[in-house]
Amino acid sequence: MYSIPEKYSEVVKIRGVDVYIPEYGYGYDADDEKIVRPIEIIKRSEEPLEQYWERQLLPDEYEKWLEDERTIKEHDAKYFNYDLEKIRIREWHRRIYGVWVWIKGKPYYIPGSFYFFLNYWVLDGGFPSFRKSDYKKALYWKWNEYNPYSYGMIEVTKRRGGKSVFAACMLTEYATRTIKAICNMQSKSDDDAKKLFDFHIVTPFQSLWSEFIPLYDTNKGTKPEKKLSFYAASARGKNVSVTDEQLKSEIAFENSKPLALDGQKLARLILDERGKVDFDLIEAHLIIRKCLLDWRMNIVGKMIVTTTVEEIGIKSKFFELWQSSNPEKIYGNSTKSGLFSFFMGADEAGDCDIYGDAFIEKNKVIIMQNRANLEGNSRALIAEMRKDPLSEREAFMVLNSNCHFDIMLLNDMHDAATMNQNEVLEYGNFIWKDGKPFTKAIWQECDKEVARWTKPKNYKLPSDETVEWVGQMAIPKRYVQFISGCDPFQNDIVESGEGSKGSSGVLNRYEDGENDAIFNRMFVCRYYYRPQIAKLFHMDMALQCFAFGCRLLPEAKMDGGLRKFFIDNYLEAFLIRLPDKENYGIDPNQDNKVLLVNLWETYIYNEGKEGKLIYPPVINQLSKFNINETETADECMGLGWTLVADYFFSYKPNKKDERFNVTDFFPKRRIA
Repeated sequence: MYSIPEKYSEVVKIRGVDVYIPEYGYGYDADDEKIVRPIEIIKRSEEPLEQYWERQLLPDEYEKWLEDERTIKEHDAKYFNYDLEKIRIREWHRRIYGVWVWIKGKPYYIPGSFYFFLNYWVLDGGFPSFRKSDYKKALYWKWNEYNPYSYGMIEVTKRRGGKSVFAACMLTEYATRTIKAICNMQSKSDDDAKKLFDFHIVTPFQSLWSEFIPLYDTNKGTKPEKKLSFYAASARGKNVSVTDEQLKSEIAFENSKPLALDGQKLARLILDERGKVDFDLIEAHLIIRKCLLDWRMNIVGKMIVTTTVEEIGIKSKFFELWQSSNPEKIYGNSTKSGLFSFFMGADEAGDCDIYGDAFIEKNKVIIMQNRANLEGNSRALIAEMRKDPLSEREAFMVLNSNCHFDIMLLNDMHDAATMNQNEVLEYGNFIWKDGKPFTKAIWQECDKEVARWTKPKNYKLPSDETVEWVGQMAIPKRYVQFISGCDPFQNDIVESGEGSKGSSGVLNRYEDGENDAIFNRMFVCRYYYRPQIAKLFHMDMALQCFAFGCRLLPEAKMDGGLRKFFIDNYLEAFLIRLPDKENYGIDPNQDNKVLLVNLWETYIYNEGKEGKLIYPPVINQLSKFNINETETADECMGLGWTLVADYFFSYKPNKKDERFNVTDFFPKRRIA
């Protein structure tokens, strides 16, 4: 499934990864995909419409055969019932290698662990039905189990989507057939971990077919309280040898704190409702994933991380963990986290027909009707969207009570911008022509991962001269049409190796005929990057000013020497000094932040509604913006100061060809 086999029937694309389905009539070994065996094909009818999954029941005579076998074994220990033994061999073969099942005219390969889930795992309302959404997840999980570079799967889905049930089954299936498999689990609280253990592990375990229940410790009763140990009860506390029949495996649960698992070597791990904890999940993940390594640092264990996201999931950095688990962003052989994310929309994970196909349109109608009933109540509406998300964006949607903007409008804007970003956005960097600083800035398109700037794809940059040199002093020539602001940073390096990024935007205040009128009042350039040293950021801001011939309003507090850099390199005319102020830049005091918020609100309601805010990360940050915590809102501040600069030096049509007075460029007093 993970590796490309010599023969395979098809390739199923899930979350951007290729899952190789074995050749028809064959199946992979549960633990080694290189071992392939002929397996059973189940076809309940030759008529396609009568082909669907149904539980493979034991024969009516099974209990009588079993009773007769037990009676005879009391006198002849080597005796076994031939019919029973055939069933045992068949079911174990199905559990290890899987089966093929015909469904509505098409054969489906059912991995052994998914067969175990469908046929033997008891739920509240009976046994699971076959659902294509579960099938897709089972294939994806199996792909992760075979993948030597994967720590496992991280899943976000609708409420009551069966994520905990599936995870518990996969852990139990592995632990009940594997020697010395130490398995564990955590949830958002100790009580929740106990409930997960009692209701989703112990209860269905005790209802398993007897042949799938290994010897386990019953010294404290048949219902374990804290640990399910696969040791014979008679061996506990007595001076006897451990027999080969004992797996010596166990399933336990721990408290929710990361260090509770520190030092353990685990074969399987469930981290349930991980988005609802109150600690840093990025740091916790770095600790916990070491439990899945052997002494050679090879991954030998796997985890399943699940949640339905609440607001606390944002605070605990669950979203960052999710982003670093994107299977479409591979670094070397894996994702940044080593986990691989799995999301299923509520319409696809909802009600389905007998063949497992979801009633997508019907489910969506119900979901949208539930939302329509809550219109006008943003808090309740967003909570409803998180419960039944149709997209990843909705799953992580947070109603920020401190946000100053229309959250639903921002969500609509974000969806539209995300949908169109591949067609609308272009990524690149500005470089100096012939490598000579302060000459001409040239746009160089590049991959998104290495781009410092983003701009509209079809926007033509100024073709004429944007800068005029007067003696040794550079003067911007397009300062009426374009204006810019920026949120700089102070230090070259911070202790953690991270820090806030430099942010800036260029606003096109009118269109002079070189481009379409759609670009009026649009941010035609967005910068968001953290160079290794501050002076590289200063040079980037100079490049941006030269590219557009615009002036720059930097945040004055802890600018890292940006204004001094401009002055020292004869670029003082590019800096903006606000009216009645002695120094360049803007003080991020409360009054100026309030102005910034008001200008953003106006821009969102006017240009935002028209689809002119085209950068999804900016919109996403606006939806979480808190005027009292602007340190985490770099993009809102950088582009916001651009709006402030536009406010103080508003564009007037008859001023297009005018020049500012000398005192507008050069104040009487400079910064120290």
